[in-house]
Amino acid sequence: MNVFHMTCFAMLAKTSTFYEAAEKLYLSQSSFSYNIHTLERELGVSLITREARGFSLTEAGRTFMEYAERIVREYERMTEMLAEYKKSVENRVCVYAEAFSGYCYNDILIDFKQAEPNIQTEIAEVNADQVLSIVKSSHNAVGIIFTVDIKAIDGVKCQPMLRDRLVALVSKNHPLAHRGSISMRELENETLQCVGMRRSTFFINYMVQQCRKAGFEPEISPFSLWYSTITELLRNLELTAVISQKAAGIFCRPDLRIIEISDAEPFYVNAVISEGHTYEATQRFFNFAASYCSME
Repeated sequence: MNVFHMTCFAMLAKTSTFYEAAEKLYLSQSSFSYNIHTLERELGVSLITREARGFSLTEAGRTFMEYAERIVREYERMTEMLAEYKKSVENRVCVYAEAFSGYCYNDILIDFKQAEPNIQTEIAEVNADQVLSIVKSSHNAVGIIFTVDIKAIDGVKCQPMLRDRLVALVSKNHPLAHRGSISMRELENETLQCVGMRRSTFFINYMVQQCRKAGFEPEISPFSLWYSTITELLRNLELTAVISQKAAGIFCRPDLRIIEISDAEPFYVNAVISEGHTYEATQRFFNFAASYCSME
């Protein structure tokens, strides 16, 4: 017994003949009759009494009809709800980003919403190691990740959106404030602060990697620096922050100085989607993000 058997019986109960009921369900009369016979056989009771000019419901048929009609109504409601859900999913993009990557995708989200007003975009910040796992298992997810170079990643399509680099950020009273450019090695005697070091492992690891390439082990402040607290920490503690060049341009205040690190190697901010993605909205966001690519 299945829902279609009950649909046939509920339709028969609303009509006067097998022919009329079969026609409403776009079935042949023989096919319709077969479904009713199958239902009665599986239930083990007669639901109708066949008569010369039609039929009548048995007592069991009248009792069963109430349940059958209720089940058919609920099934139709469920299929309508799922159809609406499917439609909403097909027009929804979920963006999963590493912490502290907001500086590179906020403009994209705003402009994408204007370009594609019918596509709903949701954003969630997760740990770096979760982004690829989520993207690979979800066909309507886009990931925002940092990488040290441009290379293929198994299971996903990867598109660089931004090439960025590290810069030093100091207060205007810092000894380095008058310098327009320094080398990485000149940070050897500085106490370095990295944005969001407890939430964004990429920045802290990349800064340490760059320092080691320059030939020294960095001294790193235990304070956790946020964009909103940069000015206060640098002014009062005279630390040297190492953050991304693009973020520094956005968040730097007049009483701070941005110093180029001449030999700092670039890193990349990338959009990634599953190779098996099935939703057009996901591809549209991916393509839109790619059009933002800034490799300067």
